[in-house]
Amino acid sequence: MKKIVYSILALTVIGFTSCGETTTETKKEEDQKEVEIEVQTISGTFHTAAGATITWHAKHNQDEDFVHTGTVPTTGTVVVEDNKIIGGNFSFDVIDLDKDGEGSMDVELENHLKEPGFFDVGVFPKALFSIKSVSNNQITGELEIIGFKKEITVDVKSHIDDGGLHVFGSVMVDFLSFGMQNLVIPEGSTEEEIAEAPDSNITIDFDFLLEAAK
Repeated sequence: MKKIVYSILALTVIGFTSCGETTTETKKEEDQKEVEIEVQTISGTFHTAAGATITWHAKHNQDEDFVHTGTVPTTGTVVVEDNKIIGGNFSFDVIDLDKDGEGSMDVELENHLKEPGFFDVGVFPKALFSIKSVSNNQITGELEIIGFKKEITVDVKSHIDDGGLHVFGSVMVDFLSFGMQNLVIPEGSTEEEIAEAPDSNITIDFDFLLEAAK
């Protein structure tokens, strides 16, 4: 805990009566007062709480809104210095990728996303993200998916929460840039086929509580 001393300028307005006449005058006094306010400061290594996930949202090229949503189990560590994130690493268990819903079509899509052409979880069961730099509310790092590594920048918000660090935000990732063959639209495709093809831009939301290492 650090104590930060703030100087507060107090302006005192005084009304008074003099010599039997009702005369009101205003007097300003500058009075420097010191008030101590306790501000929590944290540093150290923090780990994602149990059950942490990221949420993904997908659609087809013709869709205005997302039509598929699911989660991926996530573990991660961040290093904090004086309330600022300075480093960290995250691992995403795409082998356990989940598609919302319990219908046969949901299960079929979930399994399809794990096949070669998408995440190929038999060879690449995890995706990785490593923090390289932090500036204001943006984290830049290296995202690795099915062996391809790309630099991405993520808008992040954070605050101290119950002695831990609450981190949340959203980012759009173009998965075609990671070599997913099932996202490639074949040359000569019709407009209808292009419209029905999956949009390669996937939105990822995250909302983590990171707890201090014990």
